[in-house]
Amino acid sequence: MTYEMDIAGLKRDLPLCKVTDDLYIGAFVMFGDVELTVHCAAELLKLTPEYDYLIAPEAKAIPLVYEMARQSGADKYFVARKKAKAYMSSVFQVHVKSITTQGVQTLVLDQTDAELIHGKRIVIVDDVISTGESLRAMEELVNEAGGIIVGNDVFIGPKVNLITINHDVNPDNRSATYGRPIVIEDKVWIGINSTILPGVRIGYGAIVGAGSVVTKDVPAMTVVAGNPARIIKTIENK
Repeated sequence: MTYEMDIAGLKRDLPLCKVTDDLYIGAFVMFGDVELTVHCAAELLKLTPEYDYLIAPEAKAIPLVYEMARQSGADKYFVARKKAKAYMSSVFQVHVKSITTQGVQTLVLDQTDAELIHGKRIVIVDDVISTGESLRAMEELVNEAGGIIVGNDVFIGPKVNLITINHDVNPDNRSATYGRPIVIEDKVWIGINSTILPGVRIGYGAIVGAGSVVTKDVPAMTVVAGNPARIIKTIENK
């Protein structure tokens, strides 16, 4: 028993796997399928916003993230490992249980990789998304590292500052720094010369007016402006 899947014009017959008595999923496996890997990487890159690094969970997504990096000319990408390795100096980790996982799994990122991710625009890549638990775990892992997660169809104007690092307020320890991630959801528009401060999440479809300083989360489908930025209107779907 199979299910035909059309992946941006490329067709594959997926074997159906039983999860429960009334739930089956199509087994989408990219391993070994060079044509599919190259095709999917090219199609995903068409949809990818501007970014600094790609990251993917171990292991089935590795061929895809590699091929996306190769096609885009990137010289580095990151892989979240399933367990800490001897070469890791220290680690960030989160736990995840997805529909295809037997038991709880761990995703681990090396401290050295986390330092490179800190303050950068990160695109999370996975080969299959069922419940979204693995994707949410990857987002949490990137957040822990202080990365900037940017959704699809995001407009970022010139001279926008995305700040993830701050100093300790204690004058005796002011040289110390700490980081908090920024998350920008799909279809956000950030106007020219705006500043987004550490720890802010900007919700789906929101607009940040030019020159604004955003100090707290922005709800979805709102327009904010000013210093500090405040909600000035909501956006109606027509």
